[in-house]
Amino acid sequence: MRAFMELLSIADEGNTGNAREKSAVGAWAEFIREFIDNGQPTWARAVYRFARLDDNAFTRFVERLGKADGLLETAAETGFCRLSEIAAFDVCALGFSIADTARKETPQAASHIETEVRALWRTEKGAQNPFTVPTAFTAFEQDVHAGGAGILATSAVFRWEGRLVPASSPDPVRLSDFFGYEEQRSAVIANTQRFLEGKPANNILLYGDRGAGKSATVKAVCNEYTDRGLRLVELNKDNLKQLPILMGELSCRGPRFVIFIDDLSFETTDDSFAVFKSLLEGGVEKRPDNTIIYAATNRRHFVRERFVDGPRNFDAEQEQLSLSDRFGLTIVFTAPNQELFLRIAVAIAQKRGLIFDETSGRKFRENALLWEKWFNGRSPRSAVQYVDWAMDGGDFPWE
Repeated sequence: MRAFMELLSIADEGNTGNAREKSAVGAWAEFIREFIDNGQPTWARAVYRFARLDDNAFTRFVERLGKADGLLETAAETGFCRLSEIAAFDVCALGFSIADTARKETPQAASHIETEVRALWRTEKGAQNPFTVPTAFTAFEQDVHAGGAGILATSAVFRWEGRLVPASSPDPVRLSDFFGYEEQRSAVIANTQRFLEGKPANNILLYGDRGAGKSATVKAVCNEYTDRGLRLVELNKDNLKQLPILMGELSCRGPRFVIFIDDLSFETTDDSFAVFKSLLEGGVEKRPDNTIIYAATNRRHFVRERFVDGPRNFDAEQEQLSLSDRFGLTIVFTAPNQELFLRIAVAIAQKRGLIFDETSGRKFRENALLWEKWFNGRSPRSAVQYVDWAMDGGDFPWE
């Protein structure tokens, strides 16, 4: 929007003969970079996105409740009407004006600007302006309520780094990508559905062998329910002390959040252990209704055991168990047996288009068993790695 306003100023100066050509070229380059290069199909859509990404009292109110009222809505609707006027502006005509301004000193740049404007015109021609649809303001409120406002409208997956940061390349895994472990996933799905429906739902501890699909299950479930307003926020275990800050930040937002902690463990029963235990249950502050905690760990006992600590202390053991007991659900993922491992590997390969006859199917299974012995053992992750290697035509060390 700043680049657009700068272009308007330069065009106005050009009408009086006072515009600077180099400023015109630079302003147009910034406008194109911020508008077209950021993936907005039309100018009107870019303005609409500008409004969606603004984090203010109105959008936060609508995000939570679906609709504002009184003076807040009146003021917002007035602003929306002003934005609609900006969205209706003929940016192609503005581009040609900027090209004319730049032509005297930089004809090559002016020609380049004209080429970009013609491409922009082909996109703009006949495109729908979201500000002109019937009940556009009501539709905008519905968009904000369904998809969030500000940074929450940019992604469904975030990291917490003292603030919410959208994941640059979230894992696209879906439930349909999994084979086996149906009971474990069903428990996570059912709990997540209750959470989305506003019913009592439990924090979940996913515990078990490495590579069994604990973390992938959480990500897949959250991806499945993005359209219902579910957001995933990954919290690094080193930042557990910031969990109260994160929950405070999320408590005033509209969507529902799964706070995911991967590889949960502690070196000692330190402050972060106490903070986390208190927030799960028993502290003076309750978990916000729109947040739930899913954690994955390879350890039944969260605190790392060290030989120098001496014999296990009964009180210390009970302290660790009291933390796991505060998760309403503990879902166990164990390493698959040989039959399940082969079934998972075959199912993954078939989904990717590999067709077996009797001979190739037998060879595929034999190599799968050799793979798990040579490398990472039996697990769904190992099955995926084997299929990746096999379908890429990789050579096996035993062949």
